Amino acid sequence: MSTFAPTVSKNWRVSAASAMSKYGLVAVQFFALLLALKINRKIEWLAPSLWILFPISLSAALARAKYDDAAKPVVKLWKLIGFLSAVYSLIHYPLIPAAEGMHGRHVLFLALWISSIAAGALCFRFPNLAIIPPAFLLWSINEAQIITGLAIIVNIDVAPLTAVSMCIGLGLRPMLPTI
Repeated sequence: MSTFAPTVSKNWRVSAASAMSKYGLVAVQFFALLLALKINRKIEWLAPSLWILFPISLSAALARAKYDDAAKPVVKLWKLIGFLSAVYSLIHYPLIPAAEGMHGRHVLFLALWISSIAAGALCFRFPNLAIIPPAFLLWSINEAQIITGLAIIVNIDVAPLTAVSMCIGLGLRPMLPTI
């Protein structure tokens, strides 16, 4: 009687090491992206008024990034999302009435609204600014509840724009500088 045992390659350690060297960097980047998105959600949930600082910080961190030719279609999509989000906020948010005692917060809201529209217009020149208009849309829904005193419970229309823009910003690898 013979027993059949699976054959184990003696070089499995070498195969595992080569797979890790090929796919390890991608896996690390993927898990870093998931971690950043989780942090983003926690900040949005714990401090919705301060959440806008996360996308602004990410945009500032990506200010000097350059992307190679392979990333151009994704960068174009990113710019288009930023521009269309700015157009959306241009149409919907200029006439939010302020509740009594919220005038300072309303001025801050309008200043960030103008900055969001400017970022949407400039994102074709500076792609890192494409994060700000979709992030403003999501942030403004929470702020509009506070400023107006009215309950706004639906953010389904703008949440995917913010998620896609943040994923593109966090997921694109900048081109390495040549020496």
